[in-house]
Amino acid sequence: MTSYIAAKQYIGANWMWTWQLAEYNHTAEKHGSAQFVSMQTHYSVLYREEEGEMITYCLHKKIGSIPWARLAEGHLARPRGTQKTTRETTAQYKRTLKNSDQEIIDRVESRGKNHSVLKAQIAIPARLDEAIPGGLKLTAEEITSLEEPYQAKSVQGHL
Repeated sequence: MTSYIAAKQYIGANWMWTWQLAEYNHTAEKHGSAQFVSMQTHYSVLYREEEGEMITYCLHKKIGSIPWARLAEGHLARPRGTQKTTRETTAQYKRTLKNSDQEIIDRVESRGKNHSVLKAQIAIPARLDEAIPGGLKLTAEEITSLEEPYQAKSVQGHL
């Protein structure tokens, strides 16, 4: 009797343009190779540039999205104006906060206080319409108030 062992590859990617991921997946499909199953995306309530193409593509192709920098070097976790953290000073992409970012940070903090949860619990859902850790769900008006001040930024991290 002959035994066969089947191997399944699971590969992920990060820091690329959507067209690159689509091209890699198309090539893999064409040659019968493993396609990407996950994409690490730069995403937070202060940086949402991945929403337009990459997250939409990942949803369409059923590719898992693993956001990084969700707390924006601590800006979305600690009270504004507190001492800078090591992470903030060593970050590869130093964040210069705009007035719109400050407004979002203030609104995240306000929602946290209103719901008696940590600021990070409001900021951390990958998308604002997801449940907050602890079961809390923001209303449509609260989500709009967090999204409203956002201003587009230049894309960061892509090679």
